[in-house]
Amino acid sequence: MHRWFIAKMFFEWVPIPLPAYTRRDGDFLLAQPRDYPEMVYLNTPGAFIFEQCDGRTDVETILKRYMVEFLRGDRAAAAYEVVQVLRQLDRRLIVYFGPPESNHPNAVVPYEQQTA
Repeated sequence: MHRWFIAKMFFEWVPIPLPAYTRRDGDFLLAQPRDYPEMVYLNTPGAFIFEQCDGRTDVETILKRYMVEFLRGDRAAAAYEVVQVLRQLDRRLIVYFGPPESNHPNAVVPYEQQTA
């Protein structure tokens, strides 16, 4: 239950993509942030989670989609997996994963918000 409690704290957070170079390589997604020297290799579940990060979708919605896509029945384990991937992406400067009231200055702003 401890992992579920920790993961549940992040449900309202909205991961925001940061500028990064990405490309597909078979089953993997390769991502390299503009200001970070290392390439990140994401497996299929990790790539799915990353692709859900659009600056509008909260963690709870990503979790629901993840459970459907990968047929995860254990919500607590799936929540833990999603949060761990997002935290790793945040550490590698690929996604900003912070509280909903904070914004990252280098976040990629969706086109709809730029023109509004």
